[in-house]
Amino acid sequence: MIGPSDYSRNSFSRVCTKSNPLIAAIIATLLSAAVFVAENTPSFAAAKIGVKYWLTDEHRAHNYETYYLHTRFEMLETKWIEVVGEENVSHYAVRLSNGKLDAVRKDWVDDAITAKVLLTYNPVDKAKADAAAAEKLRAERIKAKKWPNEISAAVLDRKIVLGMTREQVETSWGKPQKINRTVGGWGIREQ
Repeated sequence: MIGPSDYSRNSFSRVCTKSNPLIAAIIATLLSAAVFVAENTPSFAAAKIGVKYWLTDEHRAHNYETYYLHTRFEMLETKWIEVVGEENVSHYAVRLSNGKLDAVRKDWVDDAITAKVLLTYNPVDKAKADAAAAEKLRAERIKAKKWPNEISAAVLDRKIVLGMTREQVETSWGKPQKINRTVGGWGIREQ
């Protein structure tokens, strides 16, 4: 019978292994596999050295650590950090975008990466690149329509000119939020 004092890890495994040799064999196999992986896997910390992480503008405080890290970097007026080494067993040495060196807890950096408070790419540059790619795709679609040159030029400049069709206006300015419809004997008029 297992008593309250037997719930420590060592006592529990001792009780299980004495009562069932199969469990003992499984535990021994798992422990030896864990030791093998630990000895043959490069350190996660070593994989982060030399990597630059950008601080997002969004505040995603999943826990105290990511909230603290985000707030601390905002106070230091930094946009990115670069992991330059290991300060000690529990801290990274980091270079801030303002040129200062700092030490940050490893688990906090890992939590911030998981919560996407720290990103491996510059979000501003990515947004600019995405916008440029979207604009290029838009221009290609407009040119493929074979509209008259003055209409195509106006649509590319996001302008409206007399004589445009509904499709051309929507391509230029986007779909309207509201349409006024007037119904009469002459038909339906939209504006």
